[in-house]
Amino acid sequence: MKKYSVVLPCLNEARNLPELVDRFRTFEDKWDFELIIVDNGSTDDTASVLESIAGDKRNHFIKPHKIIKNRGYGHGIRSGLDVASGNILAFTHADKQTPPEDVFRAFELYRSGQIDPGKTIVKGRRPGRGKELLTTRGLSALTRLITGLQVEDINGQPKVFHRSLLGKMRHQVDNFAFDPYVLYIASKQGFSIQSMEVKFESRQHGISKSAGTIVRKYRTILGFIMGIIKFSLANKIYQERR
Repeated sequence: MKKYSVVLPCLNEARNLPELVDRFRTFEDKWDFELIIVDNGSTDDTASVLESIAGDKRNHFIKPHKIIKNRGYGHGIRSGLDVASGNILAFTHADKQTPPEDVFRAFELYRSGQIDPGKTIVKGRRPGRGKELLTTRGLSALTRLITGLQVEDINGQPKVFHRSLLGKMRHQVDNFAFDPYVLYIASKQGFSIQSMEVKFESRQHGISKSAGTIVRKYRTILGFIMGIIKFSLANKIYQERR
């Protein structure tokens, strides 16, 4: 078992994986961690690239996880979290826009004792993101209205938390509403939410899975809205039946 687990959901990220893994490897001698790379139903060469990378003895910290049919971003992350062995869990993106270095900066907050592991979730906050993007501001405001969640840059990565919180995530959230769902459950469990300023790098390969086209962007937004309505109602019903 490892002390720390990082989940990377990958959908057609074959060209990004080699360099990304190289960057994670630089932390291998200082951290007891596993990197769970979830092939989330990819249709490109992700499967073969991941097999090659995982077969390299230098990458013994990698735990590949295969999903045959893509059911959504959130489903990929949850599947990876369910096979994680670490006490401290994290997830981030595999498109190289969210640097691996920020994951370990968050881990250091736990290792150094600066925060209470069982009562704090750490999340990334991209400087200026809410001011620059109307969509980000709008979805954040809507999430606050529906859930009462008072958090800036809901989709900022990474998300890092103690594995005890995982057992409280009782609802299935398969799409991009998974990010606010994790924060929502954390707040309901009395966790403090600590934001950490992070970098957001330019995409080098591939296209956005949430906003690569106009149609995809608006499908993502609609799915996000329906997702937060669904999980907030489901949680209220669950609490009333207890």
